[in-house]
Amino acid sequence: MRRWTLSLVIALACSLVGALVANGDDKARDSKDGKAAETKQADVKAKNKNERSQKTDKKKLAKPLVAGFTEGREAAALAFVRMNHPELIDLLEPLKATNPHEYQKAIRDLFMTSEKLGEMQQRNPQRYELELQDWKLGSRVQVLAVRLALRENAPVESELRQLLVEQQETRRQLLLLERDRLSSRLADIDSQITHLNQDPGKQVDTRLAEMVNAARAVRTQSSDKKANDNHTDTTAEAKAEKSNKSKKND
Repeated sequence: MRRWTLSLVIALACSLVGALVANGDDKARDSKDGKAAETKQADVKAKNKNERSQKTDKKKLAKPLVAGFTEGREAAALAFVRMNHPELIDLLEPLKATNPHEYQKAIRDLFMTSEKLGEMQQRNPQRYELELQDWKLGSRVQVLAVRLALRENAPVESELRQLLVEQQETRRQLLLLERDRLSSRLADIDSQITHLNQDPGKQVDTRLAEMVNAARAVRTQSSDKKANDNHTDTTAEAKAEKSNKSKKND
């Protein structure tokens, strides 16, 4: 499955910092100016909301910044995130406003991940469960990494360590599953090699005889068909000649 890039982690951290700074500024104004500032802040928020809404509408009309990004894929990717890691939505929303290019890249990758997992669920349910768990853990690890980029935080570090332990175990299970698959494949290959090593000359003679017999059967069918076609033509000519004689006699 696709992993987050360093640039995306940085972009998420910057957008989160911006949101926190904005919230901090709002609180400071509230405590300093009281109810007057509260009213002003409400007006500013309403104005900003309206501007964001207008910008969003314009972006919908604009061409995508990243190849492979569509509104349909965005909806599917966000549905996948809400089902498997809702906390990630809180980071993606501000990123959409502050860095649309990175947002669309993230949505594209999330969509591709959801599609691959969907295919795997049908093809290999056991591996699917492990791959989905690995993605969930990896996504949570990256969110905590973003938080840790903002400030030192002992509880976050502790949670991050626990997630890394769980992710390591999940990847170990994935490798064990892959080893079993490869072992089975190798056993099948060994069986085929053993079979080919047993009297190879006889096996070649057997295959040659099968091909010669098949060729003879094709020739026989072709000959029979040609003879049948000739018989049909002769019969048709005889009937035509008989018909012509009958007409002359009349």
